[in-house]
Amino acid sequence: MGFYYDLFNQFGCPSIFENFDNIESDLSPPRLIGKKISDVFQGDQEVVIDVSLSGSERIYDCTGPLFDWEGDDSFNPLSDGLVSFWKLDESTGNPRYDSVGAHDLNEGNGGGSATSVTGRVGNGAYQVNKELKTADTGSLEFGTLGDMTISLWIQYNTVPSGTEGIVSKEETSQREFMLFYRTTTTIGFSFWASTDGTNFTDQLDSGVPTTALTWNHVIIWQDTSDNSINIAVNNGVPSSITLSGPIFTGTAEFRIGGLLGGSNLLSDAIVDAVGVWDRVLTADERSELYNSGIGLEYPF
Repeated sequence: MGFYYDLFNQFGCPSIFENFDNIESDLSPPRLIGKKISDVFQGDQEVVIDVSLSGSERIYDCTGPLFDWEGDDSFNPLSDGLVSFWKLDESTGNPRYDSVGAHDLNEGNGGGSATSVTGRVGNGAYQVNKELKTADTGSLEFGTLGDMTISLWIQYNTVPSGTEGIVSKEETSQREFMLFYRTTTTIGFSFWASTDGTNFTDQLDSGVPTTALTWNHVIIWQDTSDNSINIAVNNGVPSSITLSGPIFTGTAEFRIGGLLGGSNLLSDAIVDAVGVWDRVLTADERSELYNSGIGLEYPF
């Protein structure tokens, strides 16, 4: 998809023209002579199209793209509500750029390294006892946003023997949530949340383990419509629990690759394509991000 968004395949060739303003349908292929596309995309969005989109290099028949989009790609449903997306393509050093928002990551605690290696989609960050982090912001916390989704890819070169943080926002007396992997009690990926800032009062375990050198797509989300937190691994059936109360809103930094104050760092893992949305993704959107195990990154 991305900038070459195939509207014909997405909505169907005949019906799409019913949603455009000012279509000159007697031309072959039909030409867009209006500027607005209304009620095609989600909600009340309107996408403004350059009125010059009329040449054969831009308009195709019903077997190909309708037009070559050269502007904002916010019409793609996966871009709706996207707050931040870190491709983690950069080599060692600061920052690791946020492709969507203003939350660039910098290297934090740990005496190891975070270097660029081949990831699931393009390159990823190979983290050996080194976290990446950005400052506290309401744009990256469940307590402020309510509905919120985090998606990422991770591969362990060596499966940890204890507990290692993947994504978290927690400090002493400022605990909000943590996504981590553990090999004790319930083995696998876990998503825990705190309602009081001190204790992880709501503990959700996926029960999905991993093996070395295996890529895993992990998505966690909060759904305020049923007051739940959820986790799904590799497009599998989600696990869910009902929250005991609102997730705590604190001042902890947002971390990738560590837990409390830079503890429980990833010891030998590659993280890639980390995204945060201020809404609950649909099952189809989660499947699209998984992309049959190939992955997908912004721009979608």
